[in-house]
Amino acid sequence: MGSVYAAERLATHQLYAIKFLREDHLDNESSRVRFNREIQALRSIRHPHVVGVFDAFAPPPGSPGRPWVVMELLEGEGLDRLLRRRRSLSPNLAVSIMLQVLDGLAAVHACGIVHRDLGPSNIFLVPQPHGKYLAKVLDFGLSRVPESDEEDRANITQKGTLMGKPAYVAPEMFLRQPPDARGDLYACGVMLFRMIAGRLPYRETHASALWAERYETREHPPEAPRLGKYVPGLPPPLEECVAKALRNDPDERYPSAEKMQADLLEIEQHVLPRLPEPAYPARPAPEVATGATTANGVPTPRTLPPRTAERWRLYAGG
Repeated sequence: MGSVYAAERLATHQLYAIKFLREDHLDNESSRVRFNREIQALRSIRHPHVVGVFDAFAPPPGSPGRPWVVMELLEGEGLDRLLRRRRSLSPNLAVSIMLQVLDGLAAVHACGIVHRDLGPSNIFLVPQPHGKYLAKVLDFGLSRVPESDEEDRANITQKGTLMGKPAYVAPEMFLRQPPDARGDLYACGVMLFRMIAGRLPYRETHASALWAERYETREHPPEAPRLGKYVPGLPPPLEECVAKALRNDPDERYPSAEKMQADLLEIEQHVLPRLPEPAYPARPAPEVATGATTANGVPTPRTLPPRTAERWRLYAGG
């Protein structure tokens, strides 16, 4: 849906990322609505663990002009790419990443926004000293903002198709219940399980089979397996934290990102052993944060639309 390019502001020589709605989506009303929704959501949030936005052009659907948004330029890799390289992470590193994600989510939810599409591909990691990472939440194209219409609140497309990532969609979404912040916390539980166990908490792993599995069991979904089943010897408080985030009944989950973060912080500080990180393969060359909507092969726009007198130099994105 979007193409991302590195850009230099000629007046200051500062580097940014500029995301354009792809030309082949300009006449797609749904794509324009989602792109504009992402801009609206990101402009409401200023937080160190949410990708920053500095400028945007978002004409209403049906109006001329190609939407774009100027964001901070990040170099590193997505959590999905890290997990493909390592398969699983140490509990210490997984908890460190999740604490940052929850910190960003708390700010998102405080603005009345629900992300609805959380997953490893939407978490970008910027390498820090001593094997640590700075985590940033990306991609708000499916988010529910306070002004969302009735169709949007139902979290369905015009054809009635459930949206999101099959492994990370909360069970209540399969019953067409209105989304709220607890659905994002379910996705956090799945991510934490995936990071530590090296697998998802479901029988199926292929996307289409997983959609079928979860849809067929939507009325009475099985509770997620305990994390200790796949990683023996984990501290019970960490197991319980993940299990609570993965409860099928949203009323039994954490009521807020702050509550889950508080439990994980206690676990990090007082429960997890202070062990050195295992030896991992060398980090690959960093990539620019583009999110899940980047596409290759789209011609580089030579100038921004005439909304602004700023001058930019664009570079091909990955």
